[in-house]
Amino acid sequence: MVTLYPNPGRVALLLCLLCLPVSAYPVDRYGEREVLARIVQELQHVDELLVEAAGRADPDARIHFQYEPARRDLMTIRQGVETHLLTPDDQPRTFKPLSGDYRR
Repeated sequence: MVTLYPNPGRVALLLCLLCLPVSAYPVDRYGEREVLARIVQELQHVDELLVEAAGRADPDARIHFQYEPARRDLMTIRQGVETHLLTPDDQPRTFKPLSGDYRR
């Protein structure tokens, strides 16, 4: 007669996997915000480089780079990232008001 016993290694692996913590939040909640803050700084540096390049542009060139539209687009991106950074992580929820009437 053959009896089937589960493989002890597989059982141990399954138990280990079941014991792993499950989280709905990323491991590093603030890591993203730090990187986004660095991106804002880098975008500011790029804007400064665009100003410098515009100052060095050859006025006699046949084709000119459009610096102002590029700077406006860059500013739009930077403002979007800054707005995201200024928004609280946990925005308050709204609740229905209590009735306060508990009599019949």
